[in-house]
Amino acid sequence: MLFEETLIHTCDITLPGKVQVGEDSWGRPIYEDHDPKTVKCRYNAKKVYLKDTAGTEQVLEMKLFLLPETAVDPQMTVDHIKDDRKNLLTTAKLVADTITPRYDAKTLHHYEVYLKGAE
Repeated sequence: MLFEETLIHTCDITLPGKVQVGEDSWGRPIYEDHDPKTVKCRYNAKKVYLKDTAGTEQVLEMKLFLLPETAVDPQMTVDHIKDDRKNLLTTAKLVADTITPRYDAKTLHHYEVYLKGAE
């Protein structure tokens, strides 16, 4: 099975920073925020139980699987995560917590992006 076939969701990724879109009449550069880019992904959310001295706490761990061609950044935002029927899976605007590249024998296979946000 190809990895791309397991990516059954889509999401909008917005990279941080600004991009130059032109110049004004004085020759000064004009900048705008990056436009969100819709990419194929797989969204995985599961409950994780953490134990500490005060007791057990339940946390929702959210993770995205992305193709190696996808541009990722530690400060990117992710929103509009949808399934194949265009149903929203989460309404929160999430940010990347940890980005882990996964390799096969020699090449980059995919990214695992752990997300944090209000859920």
